Amino acid sequence: MGKMKYYIPSGSWPLKIDLYHKLMKKCEFIEGCQNSADILILPGGSDIGIRKERDDFEFNVYAKWVKAEKPVLGICRGMQIMLTTENALIIQHIPEKTTEIMHTTVSGDWKGQSSWHTTSSGLLTNSRHHQGFFAQDIPDSWAILDKTTDKIVEAIQRKNCFAVQWHPEHDEMKNTDAQDWWITNVKSFIL
Repeated sequence: MGKMKYYIPSGSWPLKIDLYHKLMKKCEFIEGCQNSADILILPGGSDIGIRKERDDFEFNVYAKWVKAEKPVLGICRGMQIMLTTENALIIQHIPEKTTEIMHTTVSGDWKGQSSWHTTSSGLLTNSRHHQGFFAQDIPDSWAILDKTTDKIVEAIQRKNCFAVQWHPEHDEMKNTDAQDWWITNVKSFIL
């Protein structure tokens, strides 16, 4: 079998797709199209509820891939799509629920330089989101692989699905232990 192919839905919404292509090359995958891909990657981006066209498309494509029992990877918003589809209770604005860790960017506006935190497994990860999930609100069908000290879920897994809340694709994560952890888990989970 040749290299496995991945599909990233990007539609008409803006997405810095090159960051994902670079990361997937590190994982030894090649780009494909929806009909021929082996793996679906749900990328980061705007909050659920801002771009209905994107939300509907990604909810639908995720449901199709799960039904077909094909592997799905999620990053930030992608994890949120996966868990929201599975009826997990999403936190709309983390700072209203916990202020122990800064989950936004340094400027607090979710754009620009990430803030950083160390997860329960010791990974230093970037953070630039204000939506997320508390561990107790995740369906039992999911294994929580990592979370923050304020119990915000950072990594999940179940059969054919793996996702992280942080951004392993960003240049600031290049050659970090966290990015290496992500790549290792993707390879062991998918291949």
